[in-house]
Order: sequence, then structure tokens, then C-alpha cells
Amino acid sequence: MAPTMSTDSFDLTDFVINKGNGVKGLSDLGLKSLPKQYIQPQEALINIIPHESIPVIDMSNWDSDPKVAESICDAAEKYGFFQLVNHGVPLEVLDGVKDATHRFFGLPAEVKRNYSKELSSTNNVRFGTSFSPDAEKALEWKDYLSLFYVSEDEASALWPSACKDECLEYMKRSEILCKKLMGVLMERLNVKEIDEKKESLLMGNGVKGLSDLGLKSLPKQYIQPQEALINIIPHESIPVIDMSNWDSDPKVAESICDAAEKYGFFQLVNHGVPLEVLDGVKDATHRFFGLPAEVKRNYSKELSSTNNVRFGTSFSPDAEKALEWKDYLSLFYVSEDEASALWPSACKDECLEYMKRSEILCKKLMGVLMERLNVKEIDEKKESLLMGSKRINLNYYPRCPNPNLTIGVGRHSDVSALTFLLQDEIGGLYVRVNEGKGEEDGWVHVPPIEGSLVINVGDALQILSNGRYKSIEHCVIASGSKNRISIPIFVNPKPSDVIGPLPEVLASGEKPKYKNILYSDYVKHFFRKAHDGKKTVGFAEI
Repeated sequence: MAPTMSTDSFDLTDFVINKGNGVKGLSDLGLKSLPKQYIQPQEALINIIPHESIPVIDMSNWDSDPKVAESICDAAEKYGFFQLVNHGVPLEVLDGVKDATHRFFGLPAEVKRNYSKELSSTNNVRFGTSFSPDAEKALEWKDYLSLFYVSEDEASALWPSACKDECLEYMKRSEILCKKLMGVLMERLNVKEIDEKKESLLMGNGVKGLSDLGLKSLPKQYIQPQEALINIIPHESIPVIDMSNWDSDPKVAESICDAAEKYGFFQLVNHGVPLEVLDGVKDATHRFFGLPAEVKRNYSKELSSTNNVRFGTSFSPDAEKALEWKDYLSLFYVSEDEASALWPSACKDECLEYMKRSEILCKKLMGVLMERLNVKEIDEKKESLLMGSKRINLNYYPRCPNPNLTIGVGRHSDVSALTFLLQDEIGGLYVRVNEGKGEEDGWVHVPPIEGSLVINVGDALQILSNGRYKSIEHCVIASGSKNRISIPIFVNPKPSDVIGPLPEVLASGEKPKYKNILYSDYVKHFFRKAHDGKKTVGFAEI
């Protein structure tokens, strides 16, 4: 008997995702109404207006009429979308791949499920539903099959037989068209020749790939509005604290707490993390970003086998008015076994060692910061609130043709409890000072010091301390001459923790400035928008 949704025992997630039926399986049940899991919030729905659609460009005169190429470049600049007719890909090839698509999705659920994230023999073949079911408030009404092309031999061996021939033929026949389009689009950017290296870079190497093209001017997508650029002022930088006398001099701990209260930022030297560990993780960062584009792309949102490993560019490209000049690899730490299995081999050992060696320092800092708040003991619950989860990012800021027009990372404060930042010798980190203090409000450079770690207070610690320790806006400017890297470790509450002012802070009768809030909700609020200064903190304010 076919399953129905009329019984209490019907498990939609199991039916759609685990058993491989997808939304096609739901639709085939003959639903009379939409399951609640797919009902989108009102703000996610779109307002359709009467308006001319995207340009339609006829390529039949491609070889004789230069206006065709001009129209393509104009459409890419103005709309970002266009339709092509008479493009050279045969109609029978297009019809063939459409038929093959129907054929694949018409297969039994148990056959399609063999290509799911859980059962597929390769990350390069993935059958799924919606976009990111674990992260979505409401599911999207879509099933998909994603096929990452490595070679014809691999595709012939691993792609589903129901569609592989037609998909391969469609890709082959589209390649000439792709090269034509890339050629004219690059010519508009003053790139005169697409050699083998440039051809690879155009297929997914982030801003590093753009920089490696040798651009003479900044693509307009990266030009920041004037208000996003910063006012640099002459001002002393953040404190530099020497920890070599930590065990014998109580003033070291006092200096750390004072800096966390007054500045929210400080640098540590002689902190106990060996220089060779710091150099090792910097070398590993260069090694990862030096990998071929097709290797790094395996860790992208679309292809990564886990949400805990993510290669990307900018911060939130879909939400940003102008893109940030940065590529990154983000590694969320769950366990050493998972990291060993899933983190990129080019950097995993060095990242794990850096995280391990930083842990003693982290506990020292949390201990003295809590003592200033009258928290006498960090028990298991408080340890979870202060350092229950960790994430390490490898950030790459390639040299930029017009650094004064863009930004490496926009103005923001971190959502962590504490952030440990290792930066190279290039520099570019700026911190906001004097905000609301009646003095000149501006930004000061945090100069690199060999072997130092930059520590900053995050929003979570600001909330837990009821504002006594303050997270501070910071940003990264682009460099016109050199490639820069930085490696932050974000020390966070567990996603399932509820954060709010600690009871010890409020014991004297101090009124709470922040409500209790689920940490995962706070983080989601931060990541669903572009960088916007410290506006995320307002999400938790009373």
C-alpha cells in the first residue's frame, strides 16, 4: 500500500530525504494541500511586477557583427542575466538532455537514493532535495541531481546511466559557446588572451583567480559604496601585552581584563603557542589556496560533503551590495576524528595543531576575564557557554588593482566569545576607536608583530558580561602590492546554548541589557545579511 500523509505516523523527512522520494514523491501522492514544512514566510515570497524581461540576444551573426559581443557584455553588466538564441548548440542535444532529466527523476526512489549524500560513492555525484534542508526554516520545492565533471572516464563510470550520455553531450556541445562568452567578457575587462591558466581560474578560483589574471582595474562588483570605506586616524593602536611573567606578575591578568573592557582588542606576545606552530599554519594556508581551482571547489557549498567544511569567497555574496575582496576556508571543529577525515589534507594537520596549542591560552584568558566578573569557577555549563564550540578560518586576501575602492572584510564585530587571530607580516586589520566618546571617531591599524596573536572580544562575551567587555567593530582593507593571509580561531558557545547576562554579573542588582537568546539563532541572524557594523548585537538587546 502506498504511503499517505493522512496518518500520524507519516515522517516527511524520512520519506522525502532518507528514502529518496524527494518532492516528486510527495507530489505523486496526490496532495490536496502543501505540507507545512514547505510554507515559506511572507518575506521569502516575491513581488512580481510588469516589466520588460532580460535581454534576448541572437547569436546568428556572431562572426560578422561586433554588436552581438557588445550586447552580451552590456547585458552581463546591467542585468547579470540574458537569453541566447541561435547559439550553436543543436536542438536535438537540448531535447535529449531534457528527456534524460525526466528519465532520471522517473526512476524508483530506491535507485535515486543510491546517489544521495549518505550513499553516493563520490562527492561528485549528488541527488538531493531543497537547497540546505538542515539550515532552512522552510524547505524549497525542488529535487536535484548535481554532477561535477572531472573527466569523461569518471563521468562514464559514476554518473547515472539514465542520463550520463545526454549530460556529457550537452556539456561538450556547450563548451564552444562557453569559451566564446568568456572571451568577450574578458576582453571587456582588458584581458586580451585566455591561456590555460586563465581558463582554469575562470572556473572557480575566487578573488585569488581574479587577482592572478593581472587585472588593471577592479571589477565593478567589488567597488564599495563610499560609506563602507573607513576614516583612518592617527591614534595609538591596541595594547600589546607580554605574557612571559604570567605566573609571577598579577598585573598581566589585570592588563588583559582592562584591555578587554576599554578596547575589546589586544595583542599577546610570549603567549606560549610555539612560533613553529604559527609558521606551520601560515604555510598550510598558502598551500591550500595554491591548490587548483577544481580541487578547492570540492569544498564549496555546492559540493562539500559536510556543512562543517566550506570554501567560499566574500562573506554573503547574495546579500551584499558590493563583494568583499577575500577567499576563505571555514572549518568547524566537531572532533579530531571528523577533522582528520573531512578537512583538506593540504592544511588539516597544521590547523589541528594550532587549535590544540591555543587551547591552554584560551582557558587562561577565560579564567581571568571571568574572575573580573566575580565568576569564581568555570564549571561544565559555563565552559560550554564560553568555549563550547570552535571554528578556524583560513582567509586569503589577494593583491588588488584598486585597493582604495574595495574592502577585504567589511565593518563587523565577531559573534564569538573570543577570537584568536594570527596575521602575517602584510597588515591590513583596522579597529574602530572612540565611537561615542566625544573624540574623533575613526579607525586605527593593528600592526603585525611576529609571533603575536590578536585577541578580540566577540558579541557572545559582550552579552554574557552584560556589556562590561565590549566587542568592537573591525575590518580589513585590501592590499595593492601583496597577498595577505590571516587565520582566526573563533571560540564560541555551543549552538544549542542560551546566552544572556551571567547571574554573577547581575548579582549586585545590575539590570540586564540583553535578553536570553539561543546562540544558533543569533549566529543565523549574523550570517543571513551582509556585514553591517555592530547591528547584530541589537538582535539581543532588551
